[in-house]
Amino acid sequence: MPFLREATRSAHREVAHRAGQCLGEITSAPEASILAAAVRCLVRRHPQETVAVLLEFFPFAGEEWVEDEVLTGLGTLGVKSGKPEPALQTALQDPAAGAPGSGRRRRCPLGRPCPAAGRASGCLPTPT
Repeated sequence: MPFLREATRSAHREVAHRAGQCLGEITSAPEASILAAAVRCLVRRHPQETVAVLLEFFPFAGEEWVEDEVLTGLGTLGVKSGKPEPALQTALQDPAAGAPGSGRRRRCPLGRPCPAAGRASGCLPTPT
């Protein structure tokens, strides 16, 4: 960051402007460790709609290890008595989930590579 701060004082206006924009982006984004801690806290406390919130947050997690925290939380909370939570069921049946350019990766909500990449519902446990 010292180089960016120095660049903000550049005689070239464009360089100074872009360096300022970069600094603004870097300093405004929360650290990944804070996001991961927030996910773990949310899973531990499990307020209503936690699964839906985790599903909405997943495409914006940024770091792969933060995504893994979300997937772990979904694995913990997403299936009860062998049946998926309604929000998880809906998300897995969404044809846009995991589509190229959607910002989502096609992965099983239990944190494993999806064995049914062609049909997300194949990741769900079979109700007994």
